[in-house]
Amino acid sequence: MRLTVVNGPRRADIELDPAKPLSFGRSSTQGVQLDDPSVSRRHARFVLEGGQWHVFDEQSRHGTFVNGVRLEAGEGVPLDAGDRITMGPWTMLLTEEGRAPSTLASQADEPVAHSSIKTVGKEELGELARRRLALLMEAQRTIHRCADAREAAGQVAETLRESTGAERVAIIQPAAGLDELDLLAWAGPGGPDQGADPVISRTLLSAASRGEVVRLSDERIAQGAMSIISQGVTEALCAPVMIDGQIDCYLYVDSRGSSRNLQADSPALCLALADLLGLALANIQRHELELRQERLIRDMRAAHDVQRRIMPPLEGRVGEASYRLYCEPGRFVAGDFFGVLPAGERTLVFLGDVAGKGLGAALQMAAIQSHISAIVNNHENLADLVSSVNSYVATHSAENEFASLWVCLLDPGTRKMISVDAGHGYAVRISASSPPILLPSDGGLPVGIDRNGSYEESDHQLAEQDRIVLFSDGLPEQQAPSGEQYGVERILACLEGSASHEEDLTRLRDGVKAFAEQDQMADDLTIASFHLGS
Repeated sequence: MRLTVVNGPRRADIELDPAKPLSFGRSSTQGVQLDDPSVSRRHARFVLEGGQWHVFDEQSRHGTFVNGVRLEAGEGVPLDAGDRITMGPWTMLLTEEGRAPSTLASQADEPVAHSSIKTVGKEELGELARRRLALLMEAQRTIHRCADAREAAGQVAETLRESTGAERVAIIQPAAGLDELDLLAWAGPGGPDQGADPVISRTLLSAASRGEVVRLSDERIAQGAMSIISQGVTEALCAPVMIDGQIDCYLYVDSRGSSRNLQADSPALCLALADLLGLALANIQRHELELRQERLIRDMRAAHDVQRRIMPPLEGRVGEASYRLYCEPGRFVAGDFFGVLPAGERTLVFLGDVAGKGLGAALQMAAIQSHISAIVNNHENLADLVSSVNSYVATHSAENEFASLWVCLLDPGTRKMISVDAGHGYAVRISASSPPILLPSDGGLPVGIDRNGSYEESDHQLAEQDRIVLFSDGLPEQQAPSGEQYGVERILACLEGSASHEEDLTRLRDGVKAFAEQDQMADDLTIASFHLGS
């Protein structure tokens, strides 16, 4: 995916990297610096979650807009290709790699004197209201019933052609500045559906981009815009369609020859219909964003409910092992899961993270946790148990679905801990006699990647006061406003000197939130501290 500036100061396309979020703002510490007073130091952040890009407003002063709709401060929305995101003077189009070329290219006119372009003022609406009131009322009712932006644009294009005497009407959106244009609607002959390549005057578009309706008469064109007159165009109008003070698209009207001349009130009619279309598009786009957010919220609530149901109590004791748990869902409920189960005279403890977000990840983690519960007493060897989980996930998941997993068996008689790390990598040992250390990670691949994968066990002799702290990747990978990650070194430093389960959790929770400068984490935050003994 990439962002292309369609309005505002020119800049190169911005590639969105699926591997990491991308922050925008006026500060030089942001991933993309937008140096304008109307852009906040931290303005917006783009995040890929569950295979879909989302944009979050970072409580910016002047707002982040998606398709002309302002996001609530601190809130986000899922994005689709074709969405337009506005920050300050920049409006950017979100496109996919391999996207088909724009339907239209604007015509670079020959030099035209400034006097060639006439601005049409709103005072003409007074006369229009008297003569065209019925037309405008019917147009308003028709547009209001349209289900999407292209249908509304099509209705306006047909109304304009019938009422102005125009030969051709196009409703277009900038796709790469004013050089490349997306066609929302077309009325008249010579359209793209007829294999034609319609000519759109860039001179007229540029003039209308100042926010006013403009007209290029045949007399004025003859003075300099020979590139347009050579195409047979004798009259042309262009009106910007505004949503919340930003240009969303343009109405473009022209005629050729003398068979169809524009009526005298055509500029005012364009202005009125542009206003009606702008109101309709604002309502349609606001409704579409609300539906996206509602679907996201329903999905997240369902996922959170699944996650909450499968998690054990926040503190407890199973056999000779006691534990304390902290779990907080992030902006997108992910796939974190944790369990403590009796395994004969021993205790099984595990923590994992399913790749992906939302309801799908929640269902996957519930299935894995249920499978572990079902087989916990079927395998004497811990590596065999993890191999069974791996085979189950690989068999019951899509090709790109997998989970990291850290699991251990605690033996109270020998005070031994046998562990397997299946691609998780985050387990810290806290001892009274030495600083906290990250346990080595050499157990194997995450479960579900290779059905025939093998796993290795590690033996640890635990002292009486030793504790093990497990955490999901939402802790070390949480970013600060600068984009820097919290990291393992900060986690180890935070845990040094901690004296209890509760202090372990409190230190890590408060530390990462202070680092992130926000309470809402990007990913699930799951931390567990446990040990053998009372």
